[in-house]
Amino acid sequence: MPPFSSLAKRSLISIALTASCLSADNTLSIKSAVASSVTDSETPSTELADTETADANNIESVIEAANQLREENNPEAALALYDKALSQSKSTAGKSTASESTAQTATLLYHRGRTLREMQRTLEALAAYDQAITLIANSHHPKLAFLWAHKAFALEALGRLEEALAATQQLVLRSPHEARAWRTRGNILHGLSRYEEAIADYDQALSLDLDWSGLWNDKGAALNALRQHEAALEAVNQGLKLEPEDLRLLYNKGWTLQSLNRYDEAIDVYEQAIAISPNYTAALNNKGWVLYKMGRYEEAITLYNLVVAIADEDHNRASLALENKAWALERLKRYEEALAALEQAKKLTPSVSSIWYGRGDVLSRLGRVEEAVASFEQAITLRPERPAAWDRKGNSLAMIGRYEEALTSLEKAIEIDSEYVYAWVNKGWVLQLMNRDAEAIAAYDRALEIRPGTGSYWGRKGNALEAVGRRGDAIAAYTKALEINPEDTLSRQRLRNLQSIPTPPPIQTGTRLCSPACRSASSHVGHTQTIDIHTQDIHVDTPSR
Repeated sequence: MPPFSSLAKRSLISIALTASCLSADNTLSIKSAVASSVTDSETPSTELADTETADANNIESVIEAANQLREENNPEAALALYDKALSQSKSTAGKSTASESTAQTATLLYHRGRTLREMQRTLEALAAYDQAITLIANSHHPKLAFLWAHKAFALEALGRLEEALAATQQLVLRSPHEARAWRTRGNILHGLSRYEEAIADYDQALSLDLDWSGLWNDKGAALNALRQHEAALEAVNQGLKLEPEDLRLLYNKGWTLQSLNRYDEAIDVYEQAIAISPNYTAALNNKGWVLYKMGRYEEAITLYNLVVAIADEDHNRASLALENKAWALERLKRYEEALAALEQAKKLTPSVSSIWYGRGDVLSRLGRVEEAVASFEQAITLRPERPAAWDRKGNSLAMIGRYEEALTSLEKAIEIDSEYVYAWVNKGWVLQLMNRDAEAIAAYDRALEIRPGTGSYWGRKGNALEAVGRRGDAIAAYTKALEINPEDTLSRQRLRNLQSIPTPPPIQTGTRLCSPACRSASSHVGHTQTIDIHTQDIHVDTPSR
């Protein structure tokens, strides 16, 4: 049977436009409208005139007309056309074979689901895919594999990744020789942080299609997630050989280079991407990050201002740039400006924990410690599993003399992440403020287990050892601190003081021996007289798939 004439296709579009605006009581019949729309100058074929079979034999024409409507940014009309066709298919189900009717219905449901996804009506799309799969589950319908793939996409969009993975298992089972099937499952595995398995699927896909640049990009992103940056760089370079101006590949190459601390090369690659797409905010943001890491704070701030201007109504992107701008301003000790940037970011995205964290950090530096505590508490409310916020809250509480609360907060940080070294160091500092120096030593020892090469931690430990009268051990700790960092002037001074004092007589058990200078040092903020802050790195956009 020949397809609909161009006039009939235009009629289908006209019907869809009308049907999308009519109530259920005023709907039109596709088959009768098509028949009546053919003019005398264009005689329909015998089959076209037969209104009983027009809908069953012209599914492709319905789809073509609906696709045209989608291209014209009118998905509502396309959806109305599919709904009409499905209704018509049900009314004529007895006039064609069962298998034909079922196949036609499944095809229409597939396209209906895709249209619903474009309209962000994901749950309805998922229902359409499920209905279609149920109809043709045991057949060889050409759309079955696509249905499983699009079901996986819908589930992924809903955050239901385990279910999405189950859908991709069916996809791979039915299309084992299709690179797209393996890539789809690999991407879901990537989303589940099962990176090794994802890479295995990408490799399987590449064995079927080596010339697919997107696969090299995806493999590179997974390798980066595993911190295998050299291998990731090889992968993205393979992709760039195929598509030298692919923005995702250029972006991911820049990200990989910055992860390897090859900052100058990273900037060059980001600039290539920006030259192709001047408003590419992700590349602009990450170039700003690299400039920040290089200490080029003013240049980073200029870029973040540009991102804010470009982002316009994209509140998430603008907020991210403002937050990063604040960290650069903080490095320049322009705290009031940093706070203003964070307040602006907070207005755009008030539920982002890191903004409240950064705000607390800046307020603390401004001496507004009570406000800082409140800001850290809000950061914890939004993201309680983050140890840094508990740690900084503990620091701030200690600064205003609320030592027990500070200790509780720091211990919560350690409970969340026992390797979070800053919490151990700051726990030692708070314990010293509470005259619990022996316990402080144990906290510093744990910090040194995690990072034995940090000189300031040895200096802090030396201070606590000195406070409990362990003169020899304190000298050893200060000496170690100076081996690591010869510029540690405080450790050098404490070491000289200890070495110039005659060895004291033995002390009674339980007596706490500490010189006035030692007591002064321990009553301040730890060994270096500054709180141990893990300043959060500014945000960087992660590799894209």
